[in-house]
Amino acid sequence: MDQENVRITIVYDNRTLEQELKPDWGFACVVDAGAHRLLFDTGTDGSLLLANMRKLGIDPGTVEAIVISHNHWDHTGGLETVVRLCSAKCFIPASAEKDLGARVAKAGGTCVAVSDSIGIWPGVWSTGEMGNGIKEQSLVVETGSGLVLITGCAHPGVVNICSQVKQDFGEPPYLVLGGFHLCHASSEDVKEIIQALKDLGITKAGPGHCTGDQAIEQFRQSWPDGFEQIGCGWNLRIPTTKAQRREDE
Repeated sequence: MDQENVRITIVYDNRTLEQELKPDWGFACVVDAGAHRLLFDTGTDGSLLLANMRKLGIDPGTVEAIVISHNHWDHTGGLETVVRLCSAKCFIPASAEKDLGARVAKAGGTCVAVSDSIGIWPGVWSTGEMGNGIKEQSLVVETGSGLVLITGCAHPGVVNICSQVKQDFGEPPYLVLGGFHLCHASSEDVKEIIQALKDLGITKAGPGHCTGDQAIEQFRQSWPDGFEQIGCGWNLRIPTTKAQRREDE
């Protein structure tokens, strides 16, 4: 994959960085990898998802693949709406195949049930289902800055997911972003999670969606050089090459 062409854009989140975009509870982001376009999760409301995408100049009809992190309404609400426009191949957790598969088929799409880690395109992978309770898959994208890990809600634990990626890929993610599901976590728990991410070698963290305002602020204050403020309209900014990355460091 041509790393120079990797772009990640958040199109659905509880917060927005652009006034013309509407925030809402849920998460979705678009990954442009070379000539391919993927949608990770679909937020809560399909019409809002489409509106935000179009305001960002992203044509929903150009989406080739949809990856659903887990079968919760705030990540699958816009699924049929997008599939009807693009007939995308949908990568869904195997544990949710019966429910989500029927929805995708009715909308005119096709499904791939994901249990183990799989490659979607060169440089783009699913972690496979993780967790003993709510089964969830995350997305790993190779960029010029290193691996980017995108989580829906991180129900299996954001530290656990990062640890698995480090084990599977031989290096920690450069950046982890998305929902970290810390909205009910104590300040002490969040402090330990931040330290664990640092210890794993994570360079940057972009907590959003279900992370919770207090936890997000704790990330900002206790990890200022690693904190990435995300929300609707956020774009990944990456060095053009790995050589440039080394120069920047």
